Amino acid sequence: MADRCVGRARRSPRPNLLGRPARPVVYECSGAQNILGGIVDDCPLGTRICTAGGPATDTIPTEAAHIKGVSIQFGGGPSPEDWFEICDLVAAGTVDPSPLVGDVVGFDGLIDAFDRARTPDAPPRIVFRPDR
Repeated sequence: MADRCVGRARRSPRPNLLGRPARPVVYECSGAQNILGGIVDDCPLGTRICTAGGPATDTIPTEAAHIKGVSIQFGGGPSPEDWFEICDLVAAGTVDPSPLVGDVVGFDGLIDAFDRARTPDAPPRIVFRPDR
């Protein structure tokens, strides 16, 4: 379970069962173009990448991925328990999800939001709030 953000210069503070640093995990959910290729280029050996991003195209440097032993999982994602925990953390104010939200729209902006979501310049996430 991911419960903190670890900068690229540091390894995970959680050891695995053999006492070695845990394998790095990257959750990519921006859907922005060429993000996966950049992650593969910049990640350390043995990184696991879970991607739930949008329909953008990407070029993945497969040679670098093979050499580094990178594992990429498309779709799926965290377990239901992880989702429930992050919802609790957001509700408690412990985690701020606002950096993941590009725009918030009400009924009046909904049609435009769908049109924008189909373009490469769309914000990473558009949240619909009927009370707006």
